[in-house]
Amino acid sequence: MIGLIIKDLFNLKKYMKQFGFSCFIFILLAVNLKSPNYFMGMGILLALMMSINAMAYDENAHWDKYALTMPILRKDLVLSKYLLLLLSGVAGSLFTMVIAFILSVFLKLPITIELLAINVSLFFVMLVFSSVILPLIFKLGIEKARLIMAAVAVIPTIVILLIAKAVEKYNIPLPTESQLTIAAFAAPVVVLVIFFLSYNISLSIVSKKEY
Repeated sequence: MIGLIIKDLFNLKKYMKQFGFSCFIFILLAVNLKSPNYFMGMGILLALMMSINAMAYDENAHWDKYALTMPILRKDLVLSKYLLLLLSGVAGSLFTMVIAFILSVFLKLPITIELLAINVSLFFVMLVFSSVILPLIFKLGIEKARLIMAAVAVIPTIVILLIAKAVEKYNIPLPTESQLTIAAFAAPVVVLVIFFLSYNISLSIVSKKEY
């Protein structure tokens, strides 16, 4: 299992350089916008994309077919990608949090608990996004899944905009502080359930897949 993750990290060397360059650009944008929030969102997204890029490398090299000739279980192929997703997501969140803190000091912005809340919220959102995408990649392959990835990214944005317009048009009351507190405690549980379901769906797909 550790060997599979190390293999993915070696394959992602080129992506890591792109990740570093992209983060540098987003840091400049954050300074220009005088807000670290944009950088946190893009930084976490780029980190979580590592797992998807690792799957693209494997598909191009026909790695899964070769790996199954060795004493590697199909379960290990799936689990390694989900562990890589978690590791890259957590590492990306910590990295962006540190950079956001430094940017806040540099820009003389107030450092509040909201910064951490935004970071964690973005991590959860991106983790759900990745949990939807991974089973599709295992089922359809990276090329066919790209179009669906775009739809998955656009649909939530449209839904949020529609909700915002409905709230404004029909004067729907905003959530109370107690409701937001309940949502904050419920969110990690919901995200973990989605992540677990995603893993089991991917495992079921790979178990039946012909290579």
